[in-house]
Amino acid sequence: MNTPANSLHSEDAHPETPMSVYYSVYGILMVLLVLTVVVAYFHLGALALPIAMAIAITKAALVVWYFMHMKYTGKLMWIYSTVGMLWLIILICSILIDAYARSIGN
Repeated sequence: MNTPANSLHSEDAHPETPMSVYYSVYGILMVLLVLTVVVAYFHLGALALPIAMAIAITKAALVVWYFMHMKYTGKLMWIYSTVGMLWLIILICSILIDAYARSIGN
């Protein structure tokens, strides 16, 4: 029976991703987790934050790309997710600026 809900779902269907891809991505995420812990044990000075952020952004991108299926979405979903990320960056920067301004005042 072809109901409107079924026909809508069939239009949005994306190709089947093999389980081996998910296992590979999971393995890469675990390697990046170990790398994060290893990097935390070394005193890298000013490079510590950029390296940690690069690893974190890579992990987040893998999760969004494969596990949240952004690989198969349209341009509108990319716009929504980009705007959401920009808003999150603005909020985090606002918090950091406020914390920095408060530390100078004391």
